[in-house]
Amino acid sequence: RQQILTFCHIPKTAGSSMNLLLRRHFGRKVLSAVPRSQKSKNIYQFSNLQQDLSWFPRTECLSGHFIRPFIDFKHFEKRMKWFTFLRSPTKRFISHYIHQQTNGRHEKMDINVWASRLNRANFQVKWLAGEEDLEAAKQILNEKFSFVGFVENFDTDLKRLIADLEIPNF
Repeated sequence: RQQILTFCHIPKTAGSSMNLLLRRHFGRKVLSAVPRSQKSKNIYQFSNLQQDLSWFPRTECLSGHFIRPFIDFKHFEKRMKWFTFLRSPTKRFISHYIHQQTNGRHEKMDINVWASRLNRANFQVKWLAGEEDLEAAKQILNEKFSFVGFVENFDTDLKRLIADLEIPNF
């Protein structure tokens, strides 16, 4: 079976730019990971992937906010080649706050209230590990990810991504 490039899109870490590039390159072979159950807590599950690949067997790339590396995708793990971009936690935090305060869908609030309301500290760690456990997040990055780039070096790291993951004509 062919590999599936799996982009872990952590909010406010250049994911929209990356998704645009993936769509441009892979076209219909990019699958947007979307959970289909209220019980899933907005996290794409093994059963979702199993169903999606039965419907779209030519999928070459999986992407989205809902796909998380702490989920066990069982036998599909061998095919999944994970990658992500991280961002300075302070810059990501501020960008997240500005985004939510300016998009018109969220209640306006002071940054301190906003930060405490949903416990937004260590956001990238929780996104990767499913909990506030830095060591678990580092272990997942080391064991599961084929590539980790940084928003602060996006252009350089994008070139490294293309070379490291061997994506021709990207």
